[in-house]
Parts: sequence; structure tokens; C-alpha cells
Amino acid sequence: MLFFYLLLGCQSTDEKDFVFSEEPITEQDIDADLDGYLRSEDCDDASPSINPGAIEVCDGRDNDCNGEIDEGVQITFYLDNDGDGYGDTEQSIADCEPPENYVVTGNDCDDNDDSLFPGAVENCDGMDNNCDGQIDENLGDTFYLDADEDGFGNATETIQSCTQPQGYIPQSGDCDDSNAGIFPGAAENCDGIDNNCNGDIDEGGTLTWYLDADGDGYGSIEQPTQSCAQPVGYVDNASDCDDSTIDISPDATEICDYIDNDCNGVSDDNALDAITWYQDADLDGFGISTVTVEACTQPVGYANNANDCDDTRFESSPISLEYCNGFDDNCDGNTDEADAVDATIYFVDSDGDGYGDPYSPTASCSQLTGYVTNNQDCNDNEGSIYPYATEYCNEVDDNCNTLIDEVAVDQTLFYQDADGDGYGGIIFELACEASTGFVSLDGDCDDNNPNVSPSETEACNEVDDDCNGDIDDGIATSLWYLDSDGDGYGDPNQPTYNCLQPSGYIAQGDDCNDTDSSINPSGTEVCNGVDDDCDGSSDAGSLGGDELCVADSCLDILTAHPNSQDALYYISFDSGIEQTECDMGSFGGGWTRVFADNMSPPDTGWTLQTTSICGIWGEILGGYNVISGGEFNNTISTRSIPHTELWVEMDYITLDSWDDTNDIQYGPDEAYVLFNGTTSSDYIWFTDIDNHLSLYGQVCGWGSLEVVNNCPVPNLYNGVFCTDDPVDGNGNHYTHDSRHYVSTIESGYFDTFTLYVGSTLSQAPYDESFGLDDVYVWVR
Repeated sequence: MLFFYLLLGCQSTDEKDFVFSEEPITEQDIDADLDGYLRSEDCDDASPSINPGAIEVCDGRDNDCNGEIDEGVQITFYLDNDGDGYGDTEQSIADCEPPENYVVTGNDCDDNDDSLFPGAVENCDGMDNNCDGQIDENLGDTFYLDADEDGFGNATETIQSCTQPQGYIPQSGDCDDSNAGIFPGAAENCDGIDNNCNGDIDEGGTLTWYLDADGDGYGSIEQPTQSCAQPVGYVDNASDCDDSTIDISPDATEICDYIDNDCNGVSDDNALDAITWYQDADLDGFGISTVTVEACTQPVGYANNANDCDDTRFESSPISLEYCNGFDDNCDGNTDEADAVDATIYFVDSDGDGYGDPYSPTASCSQLTGYVTNNQDCNDNEGSIYPYATEYCNEVDDNCNTLIDEVAVDQTLFYQDADGDGYGGIIFELACEASTGFVSLDGDCDDNNPNVSPSETEACNEVDDDCNGDIDDGIATSLWYLDSDGDGYGDPNQPTYNCLQPSGYIAQGDDCNDTDSSINPSGTEVCNGVDDDCDGSSDAGSLGGDELCVADSCLDILTAHPNSQDALYYISFDSGIEQTECDMGSFGGGWTRVFADNMSPPDTGWTLQTTSICGIWGEILGGYNVISGGEFNNTISTRSIPHTELWVEMDYITLDSWDDTNDIQYGPDEAYVLFNGTTSSDYIWFTDIDNHLSLYGQVCGWGSLEVVNNCPVPNLYNGVFCTDDPVDGNGNHYTHDSRHYVSTIESGYFDTFTLYVGSTLSQAPYDESFGLDDVYVWVR
């Protein structure tokens, strides 16, 4: 049976300590807060302002202990979505302080539009801006009824509106709204009616007459008048293009004077005194006699002569140059004559090698037999001699480049023979004849040694005597192995063949680790997780055998062999020899694992509990809601060894079964382990777990803990989640994390341990649960 003891005393505001005393706490009916009410009748004996005789105030607490909170003192607030200072009457809430986006005034007729609220200025926008139940009242423009749809309305039929009504227009002034042909600006007709609504009838008439100032019977369009009868000096046409001259009219004769005499819109056309012009279709300034035109001035595309021999080619004319193109360019009656500007110069090719004699040029537009277009032949009597011909070793300039026998195709490679052994090395020349010191045989791999050449015999001297690329080949050789650690055993993976023993190599090649001189077939097997004697196994043996590696602890192994790796080792426990895992790297290494539980599925049956008792783990923490009630008990006496340090490794599981809104829920942040030994009990308390686990993700940042009335109280924190956690098949949010704690305890064995995990930070609704996935216990 385990008992918890608590000593309450003065605490610093920066830290909290839990001290176990020898005296247990007993229940007493006392008045702890000195407010005149005993604990049995006081609903909160830790606060003097809360008791059955207190006055209820709006603070979220049951001040008068009647079982109700803030009754009769809350204020009604209305949701103000659009922030215009007026809330939605249908969306209200009672509270002590206005929540965010709530106001004390309602009656907003549209809480999604901040321009609509009681008292707003009414605008012409088809909306009830001031929330008085009317839209656009006493606003807008005046519109007039347009019954005949002639664009002018009746001034006596009006309506006021923000938008133009159907059948109404903003323009008035119609003197007869039943006749679409009568309106301001209409044409006045000789019909006895005021057609244009100007108050006069038939003024100006509807017949148009034109002034005939020169009396030629044709009027000017620039001098019209309106009348029902023909005025004196006016005619009924406007065909005169010059009403100041009697000789200019549609009946006049056209002459070359740059004037439109006959009023047809064209000056000097078909003039009586016109000139003959000849078509110049190619616009080269020369025309043809077959196509002519009569005109006062030269028309575009015509010339004053008929001298062109081809009016389809601009290039053919009496002033053009002759070209080799099959046309008579200069109109002299001949085609492609020898004096053409692009005639080709040909040269005679007597030897038929494709290259001509530079001293025999001839011009022609066509290819001449026996002639070529180049003049680069240096000997036109020899067909094998011409530019770019193949050069031979014959003391003749075959390719006409003024050089003799240079780069001849029949040159020979000659090699420099520096050591005079008849074989040349890598220095060579290409020539018709060998220079002094050069020979025709190559292949000498050392031209400074007359005893090394392809004709020499190979000897065991680490030299390639016969220059075949192999050293000491054909000589009896031995197999050698690299011995990097100098222990007399070579690396079987690094062999070499040689007739002489190479430096650093030996004939023995069965070392299993050539980087450590203590590891070889003659090595002594020790307890270090290494195959010291190269027999294929590390720390080999069976229980009871001579080679079994057994240690009192993993720390003993690490102390004796600092390079030992994480592995399974045989350890002598108090109950006998067993194989267990040693951690040689974490927290300084040398840890012996005495317990492991890979729980599958995880244990998630730990639930939320609420209490107001401050001081005892699992039922405490200042009246805050705590996650507790879960405990993990195990017996490990069969794996005990002497130890002074403890390492507990735990994987937390937290589940949230409700929706993902307002999920600021917190998981475990404190834990401790109780160990019960055969001679003593050790209590280890682990507090302030870093990076607290959240029921819905990892929370960024935390407030610090304070101490109020000897109880730990967390500062409020309005944070957001860094990441979203995955959701399992039942819709629960799932997170897990691993925590490692190392603490020093009293030396000795222990039989059992109980693991407690809890939280000081949780918020309603309290429907979450959490537990453990994996638990490991290590000692050293």
C-alpha cells in the first residue's frame, strides 16, 4: 500500500517543490479562508470572497454558493459582424464582458454590410440604408412619360425615381405625345401643323430650293432655302460646282485648265486639248506604242515616248546595262553579248586537270569547251600537278603551293633513338628521309637505357625490360597481402603478385580487421562485441561454455572497451545470466535495459479527472482540470542489478474524440516514477516536461508556471498549433512523443515500479483521454 505525504509551506513564485514529510494530512472542518463559513458549508474555502453570504458579481464564479454562476448580473450583447456599431438582434449572448465582435446595441437590418445601420444617410442605391423599412425614400430625379417614344416626354406626366422607369425619359418638351412625328427639332412640313413644337406652323416649308447666282440653270448646294413655293432666283437642283461663273456647269466643255468645267468631279478629264501618253507598265521611263491615253498631264504608269523593247521588265530599256540572263537588257536587239557586265572569265585547261592557265583569259556568258573558271594551275601541261593535289616524295611541287615534298602522303614515321639500341621512344618525326638520330623502329619504353627495348629479355628487377607493359612478367611470382596494422596478418581483400616482397606486404592474408593490430587470428577474444580472433563470431560461446562473454553490467563492458557499440550482451543479473540490450551512446552510455514493454495496441484508457485539492499528485493542481488516474505497474525484480542512476523512456499517446474547432487542449506535462526496493523506497519526480504534448497538435510556446496559495497555476496562453496531427479511423486526433529522463537515485535493487503521468493544463470540454505506447527502463 503506497501513501503520499505533503508538506505545504512558503513557495517562491519562480519554482515549485514538492516535499514529502513523515506526517499525513487529516480532514478537518475548518474555516481556511477566514470568511466566517466552515469548509463543510463553504463552496470554496480557499477564497474569502466566495461563501453563502457573498453578493453575486459578474466574474464567472459562483460567489454566493447557490449553485449558479453570474445569475441576474449578466448583460445582453449582440453580434456585430460588419463592425458598424449595431448588432444583429437575432444573434445575442449574455455575458459579463462583451465578447469579441459583440456590442450592446442591436436593430441592425443587415449585419453583413457596415453601410446599413439605424441613422445612416439614405442613398440612391436600392437599399434601406437607415434601417427604417423604406428604400430610397424622397430621392432620385424627375422623369417624363414618353407615350409616342419619340425621345421627348410630356411635361404634365412625371415621376420621381433613383432609376429610370420603363416608358419614362429625363427629357420633356413634346407638344403632342400621341404623335411620334411631332417633337422639338422635327422637320416642319407644309401640313398646317407645328411639327417642331416651336409655336409656329409651316415656317420654312418642307421643299428645298437652291440659289442660281450665275443664271446657268444650276443652283449651289451652299445656298439652300426652305419654302412651300419656288422663290425668285432659285432652282430645284444643286448641280452647279461654281455658281459664280456661267461657263462652269454640267453642260460646259472640259479643257486643260486645271478646272472641273463640266462639274463631274474630275478636272481636265477628256479635255478638248489633251496630250497623247504611252503606257509604261514597268515604270522604267520608256513606254510602248500599243497602249495610249489622252490627258492634260502625264498619268501615273505612262511615258511621253514608245522606245521600250520589253515593258514587263524594269531592267530592259535603252539605258540599261547588258547582263548574262537571256534577255535583251539594253534594247539593242542582241542578247547576252560578250560585253555583259557579269560575263564569266574562262581560262584554257590544256591538261584537263580542272585548273586553267592564268595567261589565257576569255569572257563569255556560257561555258566554253576546254576552259575552266580558275587560273591556279602552275603546270598546265601535266594533269597530276594542280592546286590541292596529293604531295609525294618526288622533289616536285605537286600541289602548286611553291613547296616541294612537304606533308607528302608517302612520308615515313621515324623515332628518336636516344640510347642507340635500335628502337625509338615517344619522340617521332614524319619525313621522306630520316633525320640524324632517328630510326624506323619504335616501342622503346625507356629510351635512356640501352638495356631496355622490345628485343631484351625480362628479368626480376621491377623493370619492364622487354617493354610489353608488364613488369617482371614470365618470372616466378608470389602472392602478398597488405598489412596496414603491422600485426603480421594481411588483408585478404588487398592482395598483389610480385616476384619480390613489396614493402608493407606479407604472405599471410587472413586478418579480419587490418586497421586494429589487436584483432587477428592470434588475438584473444574479449567481451567487447568484436570478433577479436577472426573466427567469424563476436564474443562467441553458449551458456556454460568457456568463451561466454558475461559482464556484471553494460557500464563494465563500456569501461573496459570504450569503442563498444549498441548491441545485445550477456549480463549477470541477480536472478542469473541473461542476454539484454546495452546502450553505449546515450547520456554517456553504459546503460543496461532492465525493462521493455512495446505495448500494441497502446494503453489509452487514462481519463480526465477534476478536483480542487492542492498538493497530492493525481488529484491536485490548484483547482485546474487534470489528466490523471492512469498508472503503469510492473515487476522487474528478475532483471535487477546494483545501480545509482535511472533512465525512464516513455512514448505518450493523446487522443481527442471531438471536433477540431477551439482545440486548445493540452497533454501530459509532469510525470514521476515510484520504485519500491527490497530495503528502501526511492521516489523520483520529473517536472516541467519540455514541449508539452497537445491533444490536437504541437502548441507553439507556453506561459510559465506561477504559485498561488501554494498551488501551481499556469499563465494563460492564447497560442496556435504548429502542425495538424493525423486522425485515426475513428476520427480521433493522435499524437505521440518520446521523453527521456535521467535522475540519480539511491543505490540498490528494486522490485517494482509505478509510473504516473499528469497535466496541469487542460480546457473544457473534457472528453479527451491519453496513455502510453512504449515504456523502457534502463539503469547503470
